[in-house]
Amino acid sequence: MFIEDSQDDYLLMKRTIDKADLSYDSERVDTIANLEKQLNSTHWDVFLLDYDIPGHTVDQFLKILRDFDVSIPIIVVSGIIVEDQVATALQYGARDYVMKDNLRRLPNVVTREIKSYYDRKLHYKTQQEKIQIQEALMNHNRAQEKLYQSAFDYLKMSPDDNIFKHLSTTLYDLIPNSIITVNEYDSIRDLIVVRHISGLEKFNSFLPGIMKKYAIGKEFKPTEESKQVLMRGKLIDLNGGLYTLLFEQAPESVCSFIEKQLNISTIKTMGLVSGNTVHGNVVILQLGEDLFISDQSIETFVNVATVALRRKDSEKLIKESLYEKEVMLKEIHHRVKNNLQIISSLLELQSMQIKEDETKYIFMDSQSRVKSMALVHEKIYQSEDLSSINYREYIDQLAEYLFSSYNLPHVNYYIDSDEIQLPIDAAIPAGIIINELISNSLKHAFPDGRKGTVSVELKNSDNHVKLSVMDDGVGFKKEIDLRKSKSLGLELVHALIEQLNAKVQIETVNGTKFTILIPPSNNS
Repeated sequence: MFIEDSQDDYLLMKRTIDKADLSYDSERVDTIANLEKQLNSTHWDVFLLDYDIPGHTVDQFLKILRDFDVSIPIIVVSGIIVEDQVATALQYGARDYVMKDNLRRLPNVVTREIKSYYDRKLHYKTQQEKIQIQEALMNHNRAQEKLYQSAFDYLKMSPDDNIFKHLSTTLYDLIPNSIITVNEYDSIRDLIVVRHISGLEKFNSFLPGIMKKYAIGKEFKPTEESKQVLMRGKLIDLNGGLYTLLFEQAPESVCSFIEKQLNISTIKTMGLVSGNTVHGNVVILQLGEDLFISDQSIETFVNVATVALRRKDSEKLIKESLYEKEVMLKEIHHRVKNNLQIISSLLELQSMQIKEDETKYIFMDSQSRVKSMALVHEKIYQSEDLSSINYREYIDQLAEYLFSSYNLPHVNYYIDSDEIQLPIDAAIPAGIIINELISNSLKHAFPDGRKGTVSVELKNSDNHVKLSVMDDGVGFKKEIDLRKSKSLGLELVHALIEQLNAKVQIETVNGTKFTILIPPSNNS
């Protein structure tokens, strides 16, 4: 969306973007009323905002755009803009700015910001999916814990053979006038494996052949019809008796003889089923009279056992899914870090061709800001939880980089930091603040070869994180008011301190000391 009052400027920007062969749809608005009407008309990927629209201020537009969707990038386009105005625009949410007399930058800036926007959306979506998976795992564990406290003691056991055994013996205790068999289904080999039998041992002398035929560990090839029966997950009467139970692998006449001798009145079976997965089945051979418990009670026992079996598979799947998400998040942070490193390298190459010290310092400042952000992403993908970084290690590396860049052998640095983890939302702005303050000290505090030290402290203090950056240099000539500073670096420091909802104290005795108190909502 173009937010521009001048038709000529709008057409010029549009032609500039068109020359870059970018495929896009666009709308132009020139008032707040028109903007509010158009915002919900379609999906927007980027806003191009004229800094000076008669009758309105830029912060009015920026507030409306941020309230609509803070993630959509805003690029300020202006004919005349000064540092204070740039800082104001950035403070209120603009991602970048382009001068109207240098519109050739516009296609690249638009392309970059749209790509960054979708990268952020992917990162956010991946984080949300990870959170949902973690919540699902916690909910699953809570449900299992509640189930453990129930009467089904076998859920406390590991989901191996013991579950089959405990299910078999538990059912046999409830139905003593029966034979209970619990089998496991091996889906890889497509075999039914006998895992435990209760009640058959009392017929060992009477039916030695069937004991050998139907011993624990015996394997049977199930028919497609029998697998469909198991998939129902319901306790049903097995038509065909022992002959069907043994998958037609014993003579039918022998099976009929055994049924008569054991007085088998009914054979019931139920699959251990969760979703579309068959873990095995339970077989109940009822001897003589009717069962003393209902089919529903039996199904309850079997279903709880199935949950125990499913738990092992579910935990395995969830852990695999979490691992995949973590790998994806690490790859995203790695790519962001690499992209920022490329930008930093390009700035360095460009600065090598600059002769004027003031201009070269501007490039060095930009390079160090990019480096401070890239280092956060590097630390994130190297960390274990992917949500926070060890800030002590981060400060060490950032300080080493800055002192190496400015190459002032007469100036030392000292780091004193607790072991503090900062989340990424706080780590990046805090890193830029540290970068600006150290750079400021190196540029201004030690003129003419003056010796000294730049110190950084990071401490836990009453649930806050206290960040101090100080030097023993020449100090400021007068009191500092960050809100009125004309330095872009100090303007950034002020904007980022407000972003963190932090408090700052400045001391200018025997050098300069900035003390920033970051509230608990921004640290872990």
